[in-house]
Amino acid sequence: LPAGTIPLVFTWPGISGKTYQVWCATNLFGTPMVCASNLPARHPLNSYTQSILGLPAGYFSVGVE
Repeated sequence: LPAGTIPLVFTWPGISGKTYQVWCATNLFGTPMVCASNLPARHPLNSYTQSILGLPAGYFSVGVE
């Protein structure tokens, strides 16, 4: 998506009793950083909204803490 358009909304299935982290990087081969952590599980779907203002590209992953 072009930078500065709309926020990205990620969704994934939640597992009760778990918490999640969202990792992000601007370069596929760069070192990812934690964009959000301690996200509680929500049934049936978790979600996270990320602004893309000023980012030329973004790579994201979700992990269980």
